[in-house]
Amino acid sequence: MKKNIAIIGATGFLGRAVVRLFQKKKVKLYLASLNGGKIGNNQVKSLDLRRNHELFKWLSRRKIDCLIYLAALIPSSQKKADNLEFEN
Repeated sequence: MKKNIAIIGATGFLGRAVVRLFQKKKVKLYLASLNGGKIGNNQVKSLDLRRNHELFKWLSRRKIDCLIYLAALIPSSQKKADNLEFEN
């Protein structure tokens, strides 16, 4: 049976490498990142992880066997880091 794997942070440095490894396997990939896009033949869903409900809703609509979480929110300055806000 084909496994369903979700990779959050799929377009980042590590994410792209992990996606390429799994593209060689017989698995169904569900990919997400802030900017979305495409990696090979796989569509990447655009998700803003600062909005908790978006990730929950996206994951709950799929039967995921394995979740690989490689996302990070990296501010470009300390001032921006001090002002980060997340929704509850």
